[in-house]
Amino acid sequence: MANEEKAAIQGIGLVLNFVDVTVTLPVEVLPGCIFRRATDGEVESFKRFFLCHGDRGRRAITMLQSDPPQSYGQNWQPLDRRQWRYWVIETTRGNGLMEVGMASHLTHVELRCDRFFINLPTPERMEAAGQLSGNPLCVFSLFGLPQPLRLDKAVLEDIRQTGESLAKLDTERHKPIRATIEMNYSLADMGFFDQGSGEVRLFVLGLFGVIESLITHSPKAGHDSLTHQIKTKMNLLNRRFDEPLDYSCFDDGPPDTLWSRLYSYRSAIAHGGQADFGGKHQVLKDERTVTTFLRYTAKALLRYALREPDLVLDLRAC
Repeated sequence: MANEEKAAIQGIGLVLNFVDVTVTLPVEVLPGCIFRRATDGEVESFKRFFLCHGDRGRRAITMLQSDPPQSYGQNWQPLDRRQWRYWVIETTRGNGLMEVGMASHLTHVELRCDRFFINLPTPERMEAAGQLSGNPLCVFSLFGLPQPLRLDKAVLEDIRQTGESLAKLDTERHKPIRATIEMNYSLADMGFFDQGSGEVRLFVLGLFGVIESLITHSPKAGHDSLTHQIKTKMNLLNRRFDEPLDYSCFDDGPPDTLWSRLYSYRSAIAHGGQADFGGKHQVLKDERTVTTFLRYTAKALLRYALREPDLVLDLRAC
C-alpha cells in the first residue's frame, strides 16, 4: 500500500505562555495540531519579528530566553539555549491554532498560540507575523514575579477532550454555545491589563456577557430580571459542575446576595460609575477578586455547556 501523502502545514504558532513542559515532544494536542519545540530557524524568525518592535520586542525575547527573578529588583536569569521556551504549535488545519486556543481557554492552562505565527510561502522564507502588544507582560500573561505554567499529560488530555467536545457541537442547533465560546476566547487579551484600567472594566463586562448569553433570555415582565435569572440558574447549575464555584473568595454572604452585589457592580461600571468597595460592594473585596471569580464562572459554565449542550439551551429559554 502506498504511503499516504503528508498533509501540508497550514501554520506554526508561537505559544505566548511561560510554560515548562514535562511530556516527551512532539505531542499531538488536537488532531492535526502538534506541540513541539521551535526549530533554530523558527526561533530566529520570531526574534527578527520581535526586534522590529524595539524595547517591547527585546523584553519579549528576554521572557522566552530567561527565568524570572525570585524577588523584586533582581534581573531575569538567562537560560542555556536548549532550555529556551520557544514552544510552537504546528497545524495542518486552517483553523487549528484557534481551535487549540479556544479549547485550552476552558482548561487550567490557557495556551495563547494564534497571536504570532509563521507565514510559510516556501520553507526557505519563514517570516513571523502578528501583533505585539505595547505591554509584553500582557502578551505573556505575567503578573508580578511570574512562574512557568506546567504542561503535563493531564493538562494535554484535558485540552484534547475539550477540543473533541467542541468539535462535536451541532453546527446549527448548538450555534449559540459555539458563539459564546468564541466570545470568551476573544476576551483573552483583556484580562491582563492593570487593575482599575478601562480595559479591565471592559473585560469584566465581557465576562458578564459570556455568562448572560449562555443561560439568560431577554427579561420579560415580573420576576424575570437578569439578576433573578442568574441567581436561580447558577444555584441549579452549580450542583452539576465538575468543581462547584468557590464563593469563599468573597466576604461572608449567601450566593444570592453575592450575585446581587455583582450585578450592582456591573451596573455601576456599565453606566460610567465606580465600584464602591468601601461600601455597598465591600463584600466583593476588590476588582481582581471579582475578575478572577467571573473568569472561573464563565469557564465552568462553558465546560458544562460542552457536556450538556441541549440542557443548557433549554435552561436558557426558561
